[in-house]
Amino acid sequence: MGITAYLMEKKSGKIIGLNELGELVCRMYIENHDLEQIIKAYSSRQKIRKGRAKKEVEEFIKDLQRRELNRENIRIIKKGSNKKQLLTVQLDLSWKCNLNCKYCYLTDTRLINPSLSLDEWKDVIKQLQIMGVPKLSFLGGEPLLADHFFELAGYASSLGFKIYTTTNGVLVNKEVARSIREVGFNEIDVSVDGATPDVNDSLRGEGTFFKVIGGIKDLIQAGVEVKTATVLNKKNKHQVLDLLNLGMNLGVTQMYFNPLLPSSADSDFWKEQSLSFAEWKIAKEEIESWTSMPSNNVQAFAESGFDFGDKKQNEYVDILSYSGCKAGKREMIITPDGYIAVCPMVSTDRRFQNMNIREHSLEEIWETDYWINKLREVDKSDVQGKCVDCTNLLECQGGCHILSYLRYGHLNYPDPRCPH
Repeated sequence: MGITAYLMEKKSGKIIGLNELGELVCRMYIENHDLEQIIKAYSSRQKIRKGRAKKEVEEFIKDLQRRELNRENIRIIKKGSNKKQLLTVQLDLSWKCNLNCKYCYLTDTRLINPSLSLDEWKDVIKQLQIMGVPKLSFLGGEPLLADHFFELAGYASSLGFKIYTTTNGVLVNKEVARSIREVGFNEIDVSVDGATPDVNDSLRGEGTFFKVIGGIKDLIQAGVEVKTATVLNKKNKHQVLDLLNLGMNLGVTQMYFNPLLPSSADSDFWKEQSLSFAEWKIAKEEIESWTSMPSNNVQAFAESGFDFGDKKQNEYVDILSYSGCKAGKREMIITPDGYIAVCPMVSTDRRFQNMNIREHSLEEIWETDYWINKLREVDKSDVQGKCVDCTNLLECQGGCHILSYLRYGHLNYPDPRCPH
């Protein structure tokens, strides 16, 4: 039974695919039907005895509650008729940035056209609302440098979108933090790449460490939930535990440790500083060991894309269908001058952009864009090379198809980072 709808947790924006039965139970649960009514409807739809229906419905609702997916904080998103459902759109309001990080994926930030105006961006957001897109990311560049950042974020929030942003934290002060909260961001990602000034500043620029720490404190004081994002590499791998303790002491709620991507403007940096898979596993084990300690109340995650584990799947919730590369299938990017990009790593590479919102509607672009459709064609039945016989193919589906194209010239070849 395939996906018919998506369940979104309003605060975090986490999305889970639901089949027809899961959708039925969730809708009745949200609408506050009593348990007997839900069991009766489920039993009728399943054509099973009431006793079995009662057991299955109760188990499902308990599972929702275990995940803290309560009536008040979940939303049902009906799956569209498209081959793929657009769930998240990244709005690159500007590529301007006050830092010059060595591993930044933005290579050529020159624009072909003038940047979109406030009214053009509002039209984009309205189109996305009509298309049923639930989540928007306001990124860049440093989004706080964008001309209309606060007004557009507030506009999107007023239309019911779950909104996200990521900042380097340097420009955040008490006033900025209050404004971030007031326009509708209840959480924000802040980049921290070292637990001490010498390590962080060697990666993100001199004097950034204390500014970032001050920005985090101002955000938390303003009532914004802060999550940190760290790009793990050889320069900071020895500080994993220090970073975890720093985050906990500051009061952040979650910490993400991400691998260095081979798409930076400084390609030598990636070759010299990226972790081997063995080094990555050591760091991940440190993180898992730290998070398992009862005294540590911060959630920390480290996923390289190739850390395969057992994912449980039941008859209601289809999690694996949300696996694999989401570019062109559930996500897309709009550049500051209105072009559509399929992946952040090629958001400044005009070879991968051929449609602009000034000439086409977003619905038309989502249906007809060349690169979006090329990525949709790649699935587990189309990948080649070592992926064909891999036991993790269902979960991975070949990894990053754009990296495959950049390395081998083919979208359906294995992700060049794969260690298996």
